[in-house]
Amino acid sequence: MAVRGNAPSASNNQYAKGKENNNREAPNAPSNETEEFTFFHALQEIQQIFKLFPSLLSEMKKSFNSPNPADKLGHLLKGVCSSISNLAINDE
Repeated sequence: MAVRGNAPSASNNQYAKGKENNNREAPNAPSNETEEFTFFHALQEIQQIFKLFPSLLSEMKKSFNSPNPADKLGHLLKGVCSSISNLAINDE
């Protein structure tokens, strides 16, 4: 049975979603609106962590190949701890 009246169709919903985010000029620019923490923000934070801890990437590759959760945690800690001496910590 077809829906009558002003019920939005699937194609209209997809079109509306596409129009919501048209700012392609500066996708990383901070907006003036208060927005929620999104998956995109989480990815940016993860990227920053990998920049701060360069050995983390190779340890994550080892973690990926390990089925043991304890080994995965060990690789994570090793990747972070081995780069700590290279960090410039601000003591203000």
